[in-house]
Amino acid sequence: MAGRWSASRSRARAARARSTSPNGVRAQLAKLQAEHPHIRITEAFNFVDPVQENFDGSMWLLIEGALLAVLVVWLFLRDWRATLVSAAALPLSILRPSARCT
Repeated sequence: MAGRWSASRSRARAARARSTSPNGVRAQLAKLQAEHPHIRITEAFNFVDPVQENFDGSMWLLIEGALLAVLVVWLFLRDWRATLVSAAALPLSILRPSARCT
């Protein structure tokens, strides 16, 4: 890097394998840096943060859509019982498709 000697290390996981926490890896690297202050450790790229942001955004949209669906059911039917049934059905309808993904 910048005309100096450097070494790189990449960490990847196999498909369907359990992933390790990126914060755990960063903590271990900070520990290694503290033990060896003459070595400089730099994170060159990071694929975790964009994926986490996409996941958080998707979850927020899922919750927002469920709340709007319940509101629309109540506005059209004006019946709390039907609204509660649809509100209970929304999370239950997500459970089965997500079970196939694991």
